[in-house]
Amino acid sequence: MLTKRIHSWLGMSFYVAPLSSYDVEGPIKLRVNFDSSLAWSGDIPEVVFWNAGERKWFLARESSCSGNSTTDWSFGTLSVSVCRTWDEETGKKEEKSKRSSPETFLSQPTQFAVVKVDSKFQNTAPVIPSHLYFTMKEDDVLTVQLDYVDEEDDLVVFHLTNTTDLGDVHLSPSGLLTFRPCLNCEGRALIAYKVSEKDIPYGNPLAAEGIIEMEIESVEDPPLLFYYADEMNAPKVATDIPVHFTYEQNRINSTERSFWIGVFDPDTGDRVKFLQEQNGRSGGGYFALKPSS
Repeated sequence: MLTKRIHSWLGMSFYVAPLSSYDVEGPIKLRVNFDSSLAWSGDIPEVVFWNAGERKWFLARESSCSGNSTTDWSFGTLSVSVCRTWDEETGKKEEKSKRSSPETFLSQPTQFAVVKVDSKFQNTAPVIPSHLYFTMKEDDVLTVQLDYVDEEDDLVVFHLTNTTDLGDVHLSPSGLLTFRPCLNCEGRALIAYKVSEKDIPYGNPLAAEGIIEMEIESVEDPPLLFYYADEMNAPKVATDIPVHFTYEQNRINSTERSFWIGVFDPDTGDRVKFLQEQNGRSGGGYFALKPSS
């Protein structure tokens, strides 16, 4: 929230830490001095603290339970109430008043400083590529990390606004996109998404929208053979082509054996035929079958 807003640092930074044997039972009120005679054109004094978990500076008044912050230009003093500056479980700054608990206050040593901050700050929306284009085969899976730029380094979240019938789309909040075309699908797929700011302490969250275009190229898929023969408990998918059925002549009572053959071709426009070979010899034989598009 302070990216490009801090114009100068006023004086030395300082630390505030709770005593190890005592719990802080309420907000800590800080009162700091600043030189009101400086050229403050468009700037205001602020107390900031260093968040070691996120490695960023944050406004101290945004950690306040009540949001109290007063500036006395006549005496050059700034007062601010501070609650938690550190989330004990995750090491991250807590949201202002939303998750802040009145039972828990400052619990970690925290570095503070007084700075000159631009009071005319205007939040800007995230910027993303207006159009992304990919080509892929129908049997491929596309995985891509979507990118963005935010001048204020605001936290953002990604979500889909429009999907396609040509496959399954998943977009994580962090912007990881996965797309798997449906079986025997080809053509142009358009996916629309939005990246929105979240947890900002100023104004309304801004957002940007983007479109991803994917050209899906057709692939000739081999037919899939499955079969069922005497003494089998269930049909079986053939992993090796051709399929060989081997038997011994002296273990059958007749010259007839039963085979049930099926085939599935993802390319619905293909016509499938069977090619067979048979060889009978004294004492045994084989029957081979394979599909051909």
